[in-house]
Amino acid sequence: KIYHKNPFDHISEEEFDKAVDNILESVEAKPTTAIFLEIKKLVASVRDAHSSFHFSTDGESYPLTLTIIGGIPNIYIVNTTKEYSDLLYGRITKVGGVDIALACEALREITSYENESWLQYKLEASVKDAFAMQVMGFAEEDGTLFLTAETETGQVGKQVRPGPHQDSFKPGVIAQ
Repeated sequence: KIYHKNPFDHISEEEFDKAVDNILESVEAKPTTAIFLEIKKLVASVRDAHSSFHFSTDGESYPLTLTIIGGIPNIYIVNTTKEYSDLLYGRITKVGGVDIALACEALREITSYENESWLQYKLEASVKDAFAMQVMGFAEEDGTLFLTAETETGQVGKQVRPGPHQDSFKPGVIAQ
């Protein structure tokens, strides 16, 4: 907290210190993933996009390029691999059986951001991050995510498997 210009704009120093103490007291009793979540919530409470704590350890992500159109929670799949081409241009409606609006609210609590633009950018990345989705309880232990999207042909539900992180694809060009 000494490296941030003003870390207590959105949370008091007392609340911050109490949260740190609670985390430290529970380290032995909670699994690592639960501690990760508590740390992410604490860092996010500062509401600074440059202050963050990252989940990913292995860099696996879903082979999807996502973009938010018209505000949260309107997350669209603008590119993917051939395996998931039936989801292309679909608007995500559920992740792991959870309505995307509720999932976005849960992700908001652990996301460091200072304005809606930063939040949108980071939510797109979080929904692609297999480890983050698994820790949040949306994906299976192996990272597999059941994703539902509204497409031109109706609702499409599909198991999406993570793989090594790839840079985003060009919109509309299905990767090989």
